[in-house]
Amino acid sequence: MGKCDETMYNYLSEPERFADLFNAGCFRGRQLVEAGKLEQLPERVQITEVPERRRSRKYKTRPKSIYRDIRMKLPDGTKFIILAVEDQQVIDYEMPWRIMRYDCADYENQINAIHRRKRKDREARSSGKSGRFKLAEKMDASDRLTPVFTICFYHGTEPWTGPRSLRDMMEFGENTEKWKELFADYQIIFVDAGDPSLAANCRTDLRLLLDVLRLRGDKERMFELLQGQSYDNVSKETAETIAVMADMPEVLENMEQYENTDGGGYKMCIAMDGIREDARLLGVSQGISQGISQGIKIISMIQSSRREGKEDPDIKKAIIEEFGLTPEDADGYMVIR
Repeated sequence: MGKCDETMYNYLSEPERFADLFNAGCFRGRQLVEAGKLEQLPERVQITEVPERRRSRKYKTRPKSIYRDIRMKLPDGTKFIILAVEDQQVIDYEMPWRIMRYDCADYENQINAIHRRKRKDREARSSGKSGRFKLAEKMDASDRLTPVFTICFYHGTEPWTGPRSLRDMMEFGENTEKWKELFADYQIIFVDAGDPSLAANCRTDLRLLLDVLRLRGDKERMFELLQGQSYDNVSKETAETIAVMADMPEVLENMEQYENTDGGGYKMCIAMDGIREDARLLGVSQGISQGISQGIKIISMIQSSRREGKEDPDIKKAIIEEFGLTPEDADGYMVIR
């Protein structure tokens, strides 16, 4: 897991932000997911691998684990539902298939749990005898599965050009429309950090992060945003996540300098002032360096031209054209012998 992925994973694993992302991304801010009711589930999901054939021509299955980013269980009346977030920073053209595979792994686990429960019940009724009435272990009309809802949370710098459904990954051939009508599609729940309405519907400090992510391509506007009052006292987790996702290592290295002793948070505006000053000084330094380098070239050109017997008016005209100098600046160099 890369630095950005790990940072975002830790940030969204906090129930308040996880619930905020679901409510803002799926329900336009309606508070249908209550953070206080969420229970984090293990990321590892064990599934049954494709069977292998033994010499005896019997099949065996092996457990295989796949890992999801974040999974939570939400009670809903007497039942519960499973909510998951797949954190995505780069465009993935396999995304619908990936999410479908993850969701199916959850459903397979649930079906296997039903099979295990019914097997135990059958064995208890038959005094430990096994191998009979296998059909009784299958799901029946009274059995139900727990629904799984997975968000693809995209926060990359490029516009998403990947598929948003399994259908988008298909090549249907000549009778495209007819086959599309018949095709059993799998639509993903796509949530884009670059959508302004997403941040507008958030109620936690996730909104502050989303506003920054949306402006990463325009450093000047991003710095102006971070110097606003909203970023005068942000949580440590938000400050660190902003620094990582907006590629500002200097903020991470000097976090203690930006601590707000009054509010307990961090002043991102002070951090931005420091970055701007560093940039200004660097610009001045580079300007001096570039000026010295250009002066050396001009002097070398003048001296070389004189050795070749060229007249000063012609040399002056040449350096004005070559280096974009004003006549007055050029006169300053022409006094050099």
